[in-house]
Amino acid sequence: MRPDPHSIITRLDEVELTDVSTETSEASSSVWHRRTLTADDLLQMLLDENAEPKALPLYLLEEITNYFSDDQEIGRGSIAVVYKGMLGNVTVAVKKLSGYLSERSFHQEVECLMKAKHKNIIRFLGYCSDTRGEMLSYKGKLVMADVQQRLLCFELLPRGSLSDYIIYASGGFEWRTRYKIIEGICQGLNYLHQNRILHLDLNPENILMDDNMVPKIGDFCLLTCFSQQQTHATRLAGRMGYMPPEYFNGTLTFQTDIYSLGVIIMEMLTGKKGYCDVEYILESWSNRIDMSLELEQVRVCAKIGIECTDFNPVRRPTIHHIIDRLVECDPFENEKSGELHHAAALIKDVSGIDTDGWGSRKIATALNKTWCIERAGKSCKISEDEVSRLVNDADKYEVKLDKDACLKVSRQMLQVYDFRAHVKKLLKGCVLRAKEAYEAE
Repeated sequence: MRPDPHSIITRLDEVELTDVSTETSEASSSVWHRRTLTADDLLQMLLDENAEPKALPLYLLEEITNYFSDDQEIGRGSIAVVYKGMLGNVTVAVKKLSGYLSERSFHQEVECLMKAKHKNIIRFLGYCSDTRGEMLSYKGKLVMADVQQRLLCFELLPRGSLSDYIIYASGGFEWRTRYKIIEGICQGLNYLHQNRILHLDLNPENILMDDNMVPKIGDFCLLTCFSQQQTHATRLAGRMGYMPPEYFNGTLTFQTDIYSLGVIIMEMLTGKKGYCDVEYILESWSNRIDMSLELEQVRVCAKIGIECTDFNPVRRPTIHHIIDRLVECDPFENEKSGELHHAAALIKDVSGIDTDGWGSRKIATALNKTWCIERAGKSCKISEDEVSRLVNDADKYEVKLDKDACLKVSRQMLQVYDFRAHVKKLLKGCVLRAKEAYEAE
C-alpha cells in the first residue's frame, strides 16, 4: 500500500530532526571540548616547568586580555602588539600578530619557539591560529571575508628588560651581577645556535630579567630556524645600532647575533653602544672593584665585546669560544669543573671505564645516571620509567655504567672529602647540566 503524502512529509521531518539533533549534539560536544581549556589550566601550565606548549583557544586569550583592551597593552612593534594576560594574580604576555603572515611562516615560528627550551630563554606557553568569517565593507558593499587571528603566549617576567638596568659603570649593578648576566645571555644564545635558530633581533629590550636577575632571551618570535644545510638567511629584522654592516646587504648568519651580543656586552661595561678602549674600560671600573680577578673579568669581557663587533664577520668569535673564555675567569665554574673531573676519576676506578678525555657534559651525564639510580634505590620518589629515561639519556652519551657500578660510584663519592660539602649541590647541578646537554642534542 502506497503511503499518502502527509505520511511521507511527517517521516521526512522526523529524519531531518534526528540528523539535525545529531549534528547539533556533535557540534556542541566539539565546542565543549574546545572550551574546556580555562585560565586555571593555563596557570597550571605556567607553574609546571615541564608542561609542553599547547594550542590555545582564541576565547581564552580574549578573556585574559579583556578582549585586547588598550589598558592591557604593554608593547607595540611593526608586526605585533603585546598584551598583558591576567591569570588571577599572575600575568603572561600575549602577542597578537598584525598584518599578513602565511600559514607556513606561522608554523615555522611556532616550531622554532617550541624547540627553544632553556633557563636563559623566555618560556613559550602556547599559540592560537583562528579564522572567522566576518562581514566587512569593501567598495561600498558588505562582503564576507575570512579574518585571521595569529597569537602567541609567553611567560611575563617581573623585573622588566635589561634596558632598564644598563647604566654607566659609576652606578647600577655590582660587577658580579653584570658578569652573571653576560654569562646567562651567552648560554641562552649558545642554546639557540645549537638548535640552528637565529635570533636576528638581540638587544637589551628583548632580554628580560626574572626575580633573581637571571636573563632570559626573548623577542616574541622573530626567530628564524635553519636547516642543517643552511648557513645564511635573507630575512631582515633587528634594531638599528645592534645590527652588523652585512645586515644592510640582506645576508645574515649566526655571526649576526654575535655582533649584537658584542654591542650588549659593551653596553653592560660602559652604559653606551660603540667602541671603547680596553684600558679606558678598566680604568672606569677600577674604583669599584678591588679584586684583581674581577678586573681580569672586566678585561676579558671588554676584549670579547670588541672582537664580537668586528666589521668582518669572519673575525668574530663563535659563541662556544666566548663561553669557554668566560668560564675560565669564573672561579665557581672552575671549581665545579675540577670536581667533575675528580668524579670522572672515581668512575674510572670503580667501573673500569676509561674516562680520560671525557668532557664536563659527559661526566655530568654519568653523574646524573648515578644520582638517579642511587635515589631510586633509597626511595620511591623517582619512578622506574623516569630512571629508565635518564639511564637511556646517559647511554646516548655512551656512558655504559650498569646499576651496580652506579651505586658503587655514588657511595664512594660520599666518602671523598672533596664531595662532602658539595655533593648535593654538585649532583643537582650535574642533573641540570645533563638534561640541558640532552635537550641540546
